[in-house]
Amino acid sequence: MASARPATMYLRGERERAVDDVAGSIRAEGLEPSSIATALAGLFAKGRITADRMEAMLSAYHRTT
Repeated sequence: MASARPATMYLRGERERAVDDVAGSIRAEGLEPSSIATALAGLFAKGRITADRMEAMLSAYHRTT
């Protein structure tokens, strides 16, 4: 069980890098991520939601706005 912690930290780092890459791509287009996208990306980066769940929640948000 002791090896789970380094793996968790590695995966969190990978998720954080993925979020940073996406945010950078959005900004390169001259746009800014919405506050809801930023909040959901933060939850994803911390491992609290999956990428699929993040996408579903973001899609649902944009359907209602």
